[in-house]
Amino acid sequence: MSDIPLSLEAIRQLLTPLSCTDTCYEIAHTWTPSCFEGCFSIFRSIMRESLKIYPPLYLVAAILRKEKFEYFTQRFFLDVLQSALAIAVNGSFFVGWVCVVRKCLGKFYFLSMGLLPGFLASVMGINVERKERRGILSLYMFNLAIEMIYNVLKKRGYIIPVPYGEVWILCVTSAIMMYLYRSEDGLRRGALKSLIRFFVGSQGPENVKGIKNNQNVPPQICNRIQYQLSLDCIKQSLKAFTVGFVLQLLPQLPKAFRTPSNFPQSLYSPDNFKCGLFLGSYVGIFKVVEYLLAVYRKRQDNLNALIAGGLSGLSMMFYRSSTIALYLASKIGEIMYKRGVRQGILPTIPHATIWVYSISTALIFHSASFEVDTVRPSYWKYLNQVTGKRFFKMNRQRLAQVFGAKSLKIY
Repeated sequence: MSDIPLSLEAIRQLLTPLSCTDTCYEIAHTWTPSCFEGCFSIFRSIMRESLKIYPPLYLVAAILRKEKFEYFTQRFFLDVLQSALAIAVNGSFFVGWVCVVRKCLGKFYFLSMGLLPGFLASVMGINVERKERRGILSLYMFNLAIEMIYNVLKKRGYIIPVPYGEVWILCVTSAIMMYLYRSEDGLRRGALKSLIRFFVGSQGPENVKGIKNNQNVPPQICNRIQYQLSLDCIKQSLKAFTVGFVLQLLPQLPKAFRTPSNFPQSLYSPDNFKCGLFLGSYVGIFKVVEYLLAVYRKRQDNLNALIAGGLSGLSMMFYRSSTIALYLASKIGEIMYKRGVRQGILPTIPHATIWVYSISTALIFHSASFEVDTVRPSYWKYLNQVTGKRFFKMNRQRLAQVFGAKSLKIY
């Protein structure tokens, strides 16, 4: 079988799929022979862990949105409970659908083990979630799925990794993002626009236009404008550095407080400074380049923002993160698609968020069942945290014996 070309082997697996006659107890919920108990134990574990994770996240989000006091007394806990319930339904019914599909088909097949149950469970979960949260979740899972597919293709040898690929992705994405930000109708009011304004600031180099070629402008005014812009650049860069440093430090604080002797090590961790340098240099490069282009071209327009945004993407050399690069690329892709729909260029896809979330999550669950090393490590850790390590207890050795490495190469 090893001499069969990869494409022919993939076709063979689709036409004559391998099957596994083991029970769902032997493969999926190995910790209990009861299908109901296996499903309910995951539901209970996810609800318990989600009610620990979501409240602080929702609290910070509500504060940033400047929610009124009535929100915290009337809706806050209901929103937390609904989101926790959605994740619990998604995770627990994945195992539930594995059992149902196994009983209906009489066997486990490669696609029926993870992909089909994952899709059905995800459709149920996303419909429980609040509508305003569905877009964020679908974008996040789409981002995870793209990274997973890339890892699978790289593992198979279909693609060759590009050196500093995440840096180039951010450069292109950042160029488009900042071009849209400086456009009048580019970025609509939302989290991304607020986030850019928070880091870059509301002050731009508009006042530079005409300074160099206008002989009537007193030198004092020119110097004052240049001083204000320089001061704003330094202030915003330092603010971005501080935010990056703190964001990297916060997850380490609980461990540092439990072991006070490790606090200096957590505080001065190189990753803290790398994240701070990434955000700080991003803002600094963008504002300096945009200012210099405004002076050189004697005008301030979207082209300046496009070039400055592209160059500021090089700041990821300090803190290389495919997660950040892919998320921003996915977000900009979503924005461009919505612009295309508004302009009548692209068609509207009914229930697009549900489709994107369900398919992406199904792909992630499928890979987490067969090839854990292709799933983002942080998400694999999250899956085991919320399920009480029950996802880890799936009998992958038996799956490998039945389906083998070749059966995975259709993906």
